Amino acid sequence: MKAQEIRERDHKKAIFGLSGWYLVNMLLVKAAGLWLLPIYTAYLTPAEYGVLRTLMSFAMAFPMLISLALEAAYTRYYFQECDKKDGLTRLVSTYFWFILAWGVLVVIGGNVACEYFLRPRLAIPFWPYIPLAMAIPLFQKLVLMGSLHYTQRLKAKEVSCIDTVTFFVGTGTTLYLLVAMHYGILSMLIGGFCSAAVALLIYLAILWREGLLAFQFDIAILRQGLRFSLPFVPTLACGWIANLSDRLVIMFYGSTTSVGLYSVGYDLARTMSIVKSAVLRIFDPLLWSTIVTDVERAKKRIERFLPFYFWLLFGAAATLSLFSKEIIVILTKNSFHSAWHVIPIVAFAHLVAGLYAPFSSILAYHDKAWLIALGSFVQAFANLGLNIVFVPMFGAMAAAWTTLGSFSVFTLWTWYYSRKYVKIE
Repeated sequence: MKAQEIRERDHKKAIFGLSGWYLVNMLLVKAAGLWLLPIYTAYLTPAEYGVLRTLMSFAMAFPMLISLALEAAYTRYYFQECDKKDGLTRLVSTYFWFILAWGVLVVIGGNVACEYFLRPRLAIPFWPYIPLAMAIPLFQKLVLMGSLHYTQRLKAKEVSCIDTVTFFVGTGTTLYLLVAMHYGILSMLIGGFCSAAVALLIYLAILWREGLLAFQFDIAILRQGLRFSLPFVPTLACGWIANLSDRLVIMFYGSTTSVGLYSVGYDLARTMSIVKSAVLRIFDPLLWSTIVTDVERAKKRIERFLPFYFWLLFGAAATLSLFSKEIIVILTKNSFHSAWHVIPIVAFAHLVAGLYAPFSSILAYHDKAWLIALGSFVQAFANLGLNIVFVPMFGAMAAAWTTLGSFSVFTLWTWYYSRKYVKIE
């Protein structure tokens, strides 16, 4: 599908017609995750679940350093190159080889940092826990070079099928090692590694077959990409602080048991993001393919899109909140039941967080990524500071409230400054 064909797609028909693939896939994956939760919580204690989530929260600080946010540049420049086979091959190949080489160095550094600063508090051996946790983000960033190609082409069916296959590979591996072999949290790390590895092999085959991955490296393309993407790195770092650092604060001032209970509630509340992700995976290519040629038309698309998008997210958040206690009681054993208090607060936090995406796209198009970075800086350090102050006094629930507050600050920030360039009515 050429850029002009994507640009001319009716956004409502595309969203309803194509996001259904992502929605079904995410519902399948998340639903499976929900029904697997009784198994995970049956074989893991809250403390063990807390160790797993703390380790993965630490590992998730490294994806932004592995790719230096080049996936943002990939999205930005894709439609300028997608109708030129040689140009797109240079773009994909340059980004892929850079992420691979640079990412290996970052992962090595991450292993060293985890060994000295985190592992002693978690009381787990270095091998194979730490290398597995650090390898997963590298594989996931390399996978993006293939999945973004299909996403930008609106190949929702293909992306959803691949996601489903790799999910069941990872889940099957995890269940066998957890239930049959009693590997504990190691089973989940191995399952995540296998899922990411299979996805990488599939997308490598696709890119190679389509002639988009070659032994090419264009320094000019890399410089252009990094000039665009590097301002996003502070934003992503601040996003990590706002979304995941709370587990580290809770562990430092509390215990891995507190982290485990908070994480179960947080993970269940975050399932509402499947609606957000399914819609945005279709709307973002439609918006970017339009905004690069016709800003006024893009403005009208956003204005038609936002009311529908808000009520969709509100319905998901309200449903989770109303039935949060029942969901927890059904899905977990007694030792995890107190986690239900976290769900309503975090669900509405993710509703607010989902609304910023169109406004940040406006700022990014007008080369105002520094405004997004500044807003995320304010959000992140407000979140971190409030957590450090209130978590010791009020426990993990304080982290849920600071998440809602900090997400609201960032969404209002992007909305306010985007109006200086495009006034969304």
